[in-house]
Amino acid sequence: MELLDALRAWSAQGGYVAAHTNVRMVESAPRLSAEIRKIVQARQQRLDRSYAGALVASFWAAFPWLAAVDLHMFVERNGTVRFQPTTAVPLAGAHLPDDVRTLQGTFNSAAAVGEIAYWWGEQDLYQALAEDGDACDMSLALRRTDVAPLLGAPEIDGLAVLETLEKAGRIDLAGSEPTYALAQGVGHA
Repeated sequence: MELLDALRAWSAQGGYVAAHTNVRMVESAPRLSAEIRKIVQARQQRLDRSYAGALVASFWAAFPWLAAVDLHMFVERNGTVRFQPTTAVPLAGAHLPDDVRTLQGTFNSAAAVGEIAYWWGEQDLYQALAEDGDACDMSLALRRTDVAPLLGAPEIDGLAVLETLEKAGRIDLAGSEPTYALAQGVGHA
C-alpha cells in the first residue's frame, strides 16, 4: 500500500510545472521519486530472494538422491558466472541414478559434482542473490535436512526456504572482491 500511496501523492501533485516558458520540478517531486524508487527496490529484492529460495527448492526436487552439496559461485573477468560444487553427499538409502554411480555401483562424487554444476549453470541464482549487481563470491552449504519440513508441500514458498538457509548460516556472500577463474584454474586475480 505504501507504493500506491506514494504514487497517488505523485500523481495528485504532478511532478513538473510550467511558469510561462520555464519548466521546473515541484519541490516535493524529488522526495516522492526517491520514496517510490526505495519502495520498488525493496519489493524487487524480496522477489529476488523468494526466487532464489524457489530455485533451491527446485534443486532438491531435481536431485532427490542428494543429501548435501557445497556450492561456490564466482564471476569471471568477462562477467560469466561460474558454479563450482565442491562437495556432494548422497542421501542414505536413496536410489542413485546410473550417471552418478561407478561401475561397481558406488557413489561417483565427481560425476555428481558435474551434474550439479551443469544444473546450477542453467539457473540464475547468482543474480537473484547478488546485491545491486555487485560481483562477489558466494558460497552455499545446502543441506536437505535444513529445508526438509518445507519440501513436502505442493508449492514451496521460496522466501521461507531462503530465510531457513540464512538462519542456518548456509549462505555466505564473501563481499565485493570477486575471485576470478584464471587460465590455470581458480584463484584470486
